[in-house]
Amino acid sequence: MAKILLILTGGTICCQKRDGILSSNTQQAELALVDNFRSGGSPWLDTEFVSRFPIDTLSENMTLKYWQLLLEELKRTDFSAWDGIILLHGTDSLGFSAAMLDAALAGLSVPLVMISSNYPLADKRANGNDNFRAAVDLLRRNLLPGGVWSVYRNADGIMRLHRGRELRQCPVGSDDFSSMGALDIAKLEQPLPAEAGANAEMPLYRMKPLRNCVLRIEPYVGLDYSRFYLNGIRAVVHGVYHCGTACTGRKSPDQAYDSTSLLYLLDSCKKWDIPFFIGPVDYGPRHDPYSTMADYLNSGAIPVIGVSPETVYARAVVGCALYEDNSSLIDFVQGK
Repeated sequence: MAKILLILTGGTICCQKRDGILSSNTQQAELALVDNFRSGGSPWLDTEFVSRFPIDTLSENMTLKYWQLLLEELKRTDFSAWDGIILLHGTDSLGFSAAMLDAALAGLSVPLVMISSNYPLADKRANGNDNFRAAVDLLRRNLLPGGVWSVYRNADGIMRLHRGRELRQCPVGSDDFSSMGALDIAKLEQPLPAEAGANAEMPLYRMKPLRNCVLRIEPYVGLDYSRFYLNGIRAVVHGVYHCGTACTGRKSPDQAYDSTSLLYLLDSCKKWDIPFFIGPVDYGPRHDPYSTMADYLNSGAIPVIGVSPETVYARAVVGCALYEDNSSLIDFVQGK
């Protein structure tokens, strides 16, 4: 008999409605989810589920404190005892938690599949029960190697598989998830290959407690970098516009710039020996680099490529819990 560990953390998939208000209740959600699965016509009814409840919160309330509780639960887990893990999580911050777990659990020997729901399970519009059945099916058919994954059915009816480090947050006003390498589960017939470094010792076992020492900034028109205070900051993670650009405030490197330029904050980071990560930066063939990109790279911003924006931040958080020296932190965030 296959054994699957269920880890419930809250979110819409664990919500119940009372007096018109949705609130999370992981204990009740576990009963509903398993009951719905047993009555849903799955060929895997012999699956044994064992549940754990380290957190019970709406995912918009996710903090590093809750991440730490989740990591401690996973650190106590004997992964060899399970055929797979399904982790229930709210949609609002799922992309960030998937990215964090992908970084902390690199080398995980079994697949961990994160699922969520667009509506509470009792709502006929909910995709949570189908997402759960899809996760069980993937695990029972041994289609996934070890690592962090997510499955989710978008409004177009396609159930997609995402890697944790590639998953993007749902856009505001949408219930759909996306990722760079999303796969249509209906077309997945052969097991996916394991990645290099599979079954290596996970960073999880070497990490110190997470701490709020990473400053994440997203670009917008009117951003003034003089507003930021770097005391207690170990790393800065700066996002980009869709072409990999951000405001440097000048046309050429010999021109002056003011506090509306990211170079203003980059100068402060250099003074305090704080790594300044930027990305994800697109080095692909879509277009030639703009002068602003060349400017911030030549000025010392550290590029990160090939992952989601959420992962750039999450790697910095995990990396700061792993390394005291900047060189090791930089290599970790860049995926080296």
